[in-house]
Amino acid sequence: MRAENLEEIERRLTMVKVIYTDVDGTLVGPGGSLFTDPDGTLTLKMARALLKVLEAGVDVFIVSGRTRERLKAIARILGFRNYAAELGSEIIYDLGSKVIHNIEGMNLRKGQQPFDWIKNSGALDLIFEGFPGNIRHHTPFSETSQNSALLIGNIEVKRANQILREHGLAALRLADNGPVAPVPDFPRPHCYHLLPASAGKRSAVKKDKEIRGLRTEELVGIGESIEDIEISSEVGVYFVVRNGAEEDARVMRLANEQKNVFLLDYRIGLGWAQVIDILERLGKI
Repeated sequence: MRAENLEEIERRLTMVKVIYTDVDGTLVGPGGSLFTDPDGTLTLKMARALLKVLEAGVDVFIVSGRTRERLKAIARILGFRNYAAELGSEIIYDLGSKVIHNIEGMNLRKGQQPFDWIKNSGALDLIFEGFPGNIRHHTPFSETSQNSALLIGNIEVKRANQILREHGLAALRLADNGPVAPVPDFPRPHCYHLLPASAGKRSAVKKDKEIRGLRTEELVGIGESIEDIEISSEVGVYFVVRNGAEEDARVMRLANEQKNVFLLDYRIGLGWAQVIDILERLGKI
């Protein structure tokens, strides 16, 4: 559904309390800059939109594949307090004063990190052997992951998860977190997380709703990947930045099929700013 359908958006929302947002490919532009539009031109549009949200007292809640510490640095700079790290496997409140581990089905020893369990399970070897040369660790970012294995490449996620189940590893799943910048061995790569099957962006939002007593109609989501759109079932309205639909036909299909998902006119941060303009015009912030 197109974002100009203001009547439908208004019908699905009350005053907005929380905006759940992806970061890379959604909020920030090329090189991770808040001040760069998709074409590389400097702009204040995203910063002004973010300022409006913060002035309105709306909680901008990052839901990202990045680690807890990397998100803390971003949150502090941008004035956020709450976020979900490593594809929702951790929920962090007040810049780390409270951390909720969103993982189930893993029999961890005392002091053992989920990543260690994943590594020892043999799941990574199965993925690498199943798709030789098509996927690898997403270095250097993968070196600090604690709850998931961060990977880069181009593979069929459905088949990868089938392989895991066939080898008794249904406690894990591979999730596609969308396109990332080209690297020498992959010109059009995606970022993947091998993580506990119970974890994910949707489950993190669902748990946050339960913890804070939030209502669906008070919530908005913004993102660009298949994993991002999973959040749509937990929020009143979900917006997809244009680049997500341009780069992945599955995203375009879901944007057309799901009644509370709206496709934006603009890419990356300019799309994010469009969301805030829509919410402001409708008196929802």
